[in-house]
Amino acid sequence: EGWDNMTHEWMEYFRAPDTNIDKALQYPSMESNECISTCPDTKGVMTFCLWKVPITMTMTGFQDFIDRFTRGYATSKCYAVDAAMGNQNLDPRGYARSVINSANGRNPGYLDAPMLWFVHHHVTDAEGWAKTMDNLATKISKCENPSDVKGVEFEEGYGCPFSLMLGEKDVVCLWSAPEGTTREKFLEAVGRFTNGATLDIPYEINDEYSWNVANLAEDNYSIDVLKWAKSTKRMNMKTIAGVGAVAYQNINITTQ
Repeated sequence: EGWDNMTHEWMEYFRAPDTNIDKALQYPSMESNECISTCPDTKGVMTFCLWKVPITMTMTGFQDFIDRFTRGYATSKCYAVDAAMGNQNLDPRGYARSVINSANGRNPGYLDAPMLWFVHHHVTDAEGWAKTMDNLATKISKCENPSDVKGVEFEEGYGCPFSLMLGEKDVVCLWSAPEGTTREKFLEAVGRFTNGATLDIPYEINDEYSWNVANLAEDNYSIDVLKWAKSTKRMNMKTIAGVGAVAYQNINITTQ
């Protein structure tokens, strides 16, 4: 109830007739931070967000901010983002535009596929993961164009518009999937992709209530993946330049 009341308060602010993008960016509880993507799951128990923060922000400082921002209605786990792929079109103004449109019933959702899944890959077999990524990079590096990457990287019907590297043992991704894909079928596909080197925690995303996902594109992700695969170092994919970047997951707490 507390979480629902808080989000209703947000929507009232962004729905106001005098709210434009500049006013939206000044939403008081965001303090000096800027959110660029929000993706809730379909069951209302998890929300994934990506934030741009001042370069001087510490993890402790960000955790304190998120706890203030969520007002105790969620348990939040924060991660520093080391590198990202597919984030070219994610920016604060696009996010603000998306929230305003959503508050006024104009959210188009994700446009490249019928379903979105969020998955947290926790590496449990470092050697196996490194081998899997090396083999994948070798195959993708033979592609001539970004448009060739999807068919090489993923099974038919699956794709990825967005991926974040969170240290050496954690990766979070948004996957696209065919209509009607169940949790079990999705986990099977992910397991074949990772070759069992990760513990995978999936959430089906409610894209109609997600913000800034319409600005994600699998073509942009493929551009970054091809650059990574052809790089001799194969590291430090496209980062968000000039700022710190932090991802966090909310697990909503039911309040009476």
